[in-house]
Amino acid sequence: MNLKLNGKRYKLRYVSGVSYLGECDPPSLAGKEIRINADVTGEKLLDTYLHEFLHALYWHIDEDHIAKPAEDLARALWRLGYRMKEDE
Repeated sequence: MNLKLNGKRYKLRYVSGVSYLGECDPPSLAGKEIRINADVTGEKLLDTYLHEFLHALYWHIDEDHIAKPAEDLARALWRLGYRMKEDE
């Protein structure tokens, strides 16, 4: 799947056998990807999406300022009932 974040195109890819939850390439890189651990599910998956999307949107902001907002947004959306369908 391709996503456009902050005017930049990213390929969203799911990867197995990795130790990280997610990873985002720098916006200046050609062929940018956001990689999501294929084994992550539920609220942690939502948190991981938000975390990596925030990196793509605000690359200049360090990890300490990305992690907590992503976690808080994921928790709020989860409590509101947000769930992905199995085929997504």
